[in-house]
Amino acid sequence: MLIDIAVSYFVVSNLLHAKQQANLSSAVARLVNLDKSLFELLVAFRIERGDSASALRVAPDAASSAIASVKTSREKVDAMAASLASGAEEITKADIATPLQTVQMRYVRLLELRQTIDANLVMPLAQRQSGLDADVLSFGAEFLTEVETASNRLENEIQSLDETMTPLLQIRYNV
Repeated sequence: MLIDIAVSYFVVSNLLHAKQQANLSSAVARLVNLDKSLFELLVAFRIERGDSASALRVAPDAASSAIASVKTSREKVDAMAASLASGAEEITKADIATPLQTVQMRYVRLLELRQTIDANLVMPLAQRQSGLDADVLSFGAEFLTEVETASNRLENEIQSLDETMTPLLQIRYNV
């Protein structure tokens, strides 16, 4: 009888531990997916930002390759922003949720800025809004900083939950 109780306790204890580990692994996986979306958003937006500013500095007929690159980058940015929005809904911890919300609000402003960019790209160079290329770069620098801040918060949380992820996160720092 005593052995049965000890074995039962051991089995239940191991089951609870396994359940806790599964929950922890699931939480880490969600955070890693969000961080991946942020990283891919960052990379794609850098291209969109640079090519948008470049296209605004040249006549419409000379900007075709930059405009094509902008369109491709925008598709990636939009996909990552959508992925981020769906994953961020599950985050309740304020020190992570707040920077993610900031990125999402900045993305909405990006959508508005894109309308101004697109309207100017079809105009002759002399009729374009003066300084828009600089505005694009300035806005982009702020957006990239906010994306990086959100990513850093996610990575700190990932490391606090699972220290074995540290070497993998270091790879990203070296990219």
